[in-house]
Amino acid sequence: MTVPPSYTLLALGRVRALVRDDDVARLAAWILSPSLTAPRDARAIDTGRGGAYRLELDDGVRVVVRPCRRGGWLGRVVTRAYVGWRPRPFAEVATAVAARARGVATPAVVGARVEGCGIYRGVVVTEEVGGARTLSAAMRESPDDTVRARLARATGRAVGTLHRAGIEHADLNVDNLLLVVGSATVQANVIDLDRARLHAGPLGAAARGRSLRRLARSWGKAMADVDVAPSVRAAFREGYAETGGRACAC
Repeated sequence: MTVPPSYTLLALGRVRALVRDDDVARLAAWILSPSLTAPRDARAIDTGRGGAYRLELDDGVRVVVRPCRRGGWLGRVVTRAYVGWRPRPFAEVATAVAARARGVATPAVVGARVEGCGIYRGVVVTEEVGGARTLSAAMRESPDDTVRARLARATGRAVGTLHRAGIEHADLNVDNLLLVVGSATVQANVIDLDRARLHAGPLGAAARGRSLRRLARSWGKAMADVDVAPSVRAAFREGYAETGGRACAC
């Protein structure tokens, strides 16, 4: 395994961890513990597949601790165990580093833990995106379609940047896009890159289409009971074209 720049590989017994160099001293003992448990001041996050929580480090930096959990039909039988010699948490570190270097807005990974070899459990620790809401939550909380169009344009720009950077997200959906909404700006972030594929150049038409169709299906399910104007979808397409290098046929 190639250790990404600015990260250190730690190991103790059956536990291995990649930790950002600046965080080794304060995280090593905790992330290498035989049984990783949430500290008393941790706050549970009621999103995704469960088990994630927020934690404030001793210097005030807030992080999100996310145990890796399976989805789909297999997740109903095997919740936490994975099989493979290229652990997903370590792959997510490498992908996040590459994505950020290519201009993609995604939270920095502070550390990743793998317990076991061949058959393993994993945990990923990322910097928290302060004040962020998922795309679906932000859209539902918006007072009108003018505001929704602002959010959609920012989201389109983020997805366009992702595709132009050659990052093929394995599960692009409304919960893997986090928005920070300000009075004059909207910052959209892409999360959960554990199964993303890195391409040498911008994504081709087929890969873009798969990703956008997945996002559209997710949008349709999440917003089925909300009356959204066509201008909102148009704003997404315009934002995508601004950064994606081509028009969005979605």
